[in-house]
Amino acid sequence: MQDNLEKIGARVYLYEKDALIKKITYIYADGTEGEPLPRTIHLGMFTDSILFGEECQIRFYVYPFSLRLYDTDVDSFEFINGADRTVNISCFGKQITLSPGENGKLTNCE
Repeated sequence: MQDNLEKIGARVYLYEKDALIKKITYIYADGTEGEPLPRTIHLGMFTDSILFGEECQIRFYVYPFSLRLYDTDVDSFEFINGADRTVNISCFGKQITLSPGENGKLTNCE
């Protein structure tokens, strides 16, 4: 485990099944990518969510072909769209639309 390394962001791998996110990994200051975080899908009464990490450090609301971040412990996300459809993503008060096979990045620049 890479507990002693500084997290500089996370990489989000998108696909079409099971709440749009296949896996999330942390990216560390030395350029390495960590192991996939544990994933839990929470089926809500109105909105589903997907939670990542032992303590649910990264959380997204899931809508049809769109995601909205509602909690995180990093200030940067790199999204890799492996889905066959366009996915809309909202986080840090910004939005990005990724076509199939397209990658993008959103950063919290407070």
